[in-house]
Amino acid sequence: MDFNQILSNLHVGSCPMNAEDIDCLGEHMGIMAVLNLQTVENLAYRWIDWDNKP
Repeated sequence: MDFNQILSNLHVGSCPMNAEDIDCLGEHMGIMAVLNLQTVENLAYRWIDWDNKP
């Protein structure tokens, strides 16, 4: 996963692809929310099941 901090409280980057990416963002980076701009088709193409994420 690729992301950059652009403001003190805002990071921008690629879509988290799995539970490990989510864990990294939350536990290691302190990120508390994700705004996902992917379409249902994008998620299906990448085999990402957001309904089953913690």
